[in-house]
Amino acid sequence: MSALAARWLAPLSAAIVVAAAFAQDANARRTVEQKLDLVRQLVSDSPAARRIAASGNAAAQRHLDEGRRHFERAGDALRAGDVAAAAAAADEALWSFGRARQLVPDDMNRSIAERVRYQQLLQSAERMVPAFRAHLEHAGSTDAPDLAAALELIEQAKTLAAAERIAEANRTLLQAERHLLVGLNRTIGDRTLVYRAHFETPALEFDYELERHRSLHDLVPVAIAELKPGEDARAAIRRLVERSQSLRARAIALAGERRHDAALEAVREATALLHSALTTAGLAMPTQ
Repeated sequence: MSALAARWLAPLSAAIVVAAAFAQDANARRTVEQKLDLVRQLVSDSPAARRIAASGNAAAQRHLDEGRRHFERAGDALRAGDVAAAAAAADEALWSFGRARQLVPDDMNRSIAERVRYQQLLQSAERMVPAFRAHLEHAGSTDAPDLAAALELIEQAKTLAAAERIAEANRTLLQAERHLLVGLNRTIGDRTLVYRAHFETPALEFDYELERHRSLHDLVPVAIAELKPGEDARAAIRRLVERSQSLRARAIALAGERRHDAALEAVREATALLHSALTTAGLAMPTQ
């Protein structure tokens, strides 16, 4: 390249670089402006903003106010030419508004969530009923007021759901679940009922003890959901359940070797750990 050509091309290259940078800045600014238009619509007079303002939910209203303040800061930054700061403030505004909207869901989302919750609660309750009946049958007991109350509540919940009263149905299922949780725990944990059962072989007794363990294991997540223990308690529960499952696996291995006395001791120790887990969750355990 000649010296003359170089002198002509150098300014042209610089101009191209400057033009590209200007175009990039212009595109970034246009993107932020579009985002701010969206935020303005959301936080000013959108149906969601009106719903949040009328909800009486203080936390949601705080988030909405924060979103509006972030929106104002984004506008100030953009007018001052600080596109990056404007973009960051616009993102903060969207996050605050999204959090407010989550705290005050619209009727359609709430209805869907209630129906999903209903199916979950119904399945949980209906899974516990046969376990409750099986343990009563093994123990030769017919006295189960908690089971009777739970069955009645489950039928009430189904009637309420059929009448589209889903929220009431869910509250009724929670009552049924509590009866099943307390009653099944009492039945499984009552040593007088356990000792009343008679087994023809050690293998049958081990199968019964293994079923007791499984039933208590199934109660743990229900107790956590119902009683809502703190994080420290949840961590302790996880450790107890892990130790229990390890002992259960050892018990099964011992039973496979026909060492039923040792297997029974191991599975009962595993069950005792689940009792401890339920107590840690906040469930009152029967006196043994």
